[in-house]
Amino acid sequence: MSCNCGDCFDKDVLVLNEGEDGSDGLFGGYSARWIFDTNTAASPASTKMRFNNGTLNLVNQIYLADNNGDGVDHTTFINSLNPFGEFGYVRIFKEDNSTVFWLGEITSITDNATYFTLGVTHIFSNGVFTNSANTVVSFIPISTSNSILNNTFTVGNQQANAWASIGNYSLPANTLTTNGDKIKIKACFSFVGFTSPNGYYKVQVDGADINASLTSYTVMNGVTNAFVEIDFARISNTSARIHLTNNVMDTYLNLSPERGAYETRGALNLTTNPVVFTFDARAAGGAETIYLDQLEVIKY
Repeated sequence: MSCNCGDCFDKDVLVLNEGEDGSDGLFGGYSARWIFDTNTAASPASTKMRFNNGTLNLVNQIYLADNNGDGVDHTTFINSLNPFGEFGYVRIFKEDNSTVFWLGEITSITDNATYFTLGVTHIFSNGVFTNSANTVVSFIPISTSNSILNNTFTVGNQQANAWASIGNYSLPANTLTTNGDKIKIKACFSFVGFTSPNGYYKVQVDGADINASLTSYTVMNGVTNAFVEIDFARISNTSARIHLTNNVMDTYLNLSPERGAYETRGALNLTTNPVVFTFDARAAGGAETIYLDQLEVIKY
């Protein structure tokens, strides 16, 4: 039996109308909608977000209501971000026009009961955000191929009213071989039994205070933990740049950052000599105890 193609296609044709466009997807990372408020003061109303400056490249704080524009409480999510301070990046853009945007790195997070304050560093922005515009906020984690150095740490605690080492890390010789190589040390302190500011903790490098402007930190009332970060970057074989950040956490899980100035440390020999980081503490001699719970070292 032969087939005449004209017979096959000579039929009534059902024409389907084009359907409506679907709603636009959100940006990558974790994204949610807030309603933009051009007011630059803190404490936005529920569902709203604000910048602390009307000039985008001068924004260094973002205020986000706990409940976003869809009425979803984001308290648990925002409080879950990394307490060591590597909070990642945030990209904010108009839902109907992504060419209006703000991109920056999150440097701190404070929970103010009904809203959050994000400390941020501006990277890039464009356009003008208008009042009451639907705005997408995307949280983007930091992703790196950095290696965790698997070395032996010592951790302990201190109750006595005297300075003592409660932990240390020894950076092996010849670990930082190229100028610009660096490590980041993350240390977690916890404080038990303190009812008044009568405890102290600090970090030393090869027996000397890590930073001349911040010789030690005081355990303040209501503080339960401190997350200390040390950046140690090779300048040359005989010198390195050091920077320390201290993030304290209270019983409400609020984080407050305190940064020290950058400092250059000389008289090193990174090729042949180890560098020893010591974590010291002094309590009041009573029931109060300072613990060093965790150490982690990452090489960049």
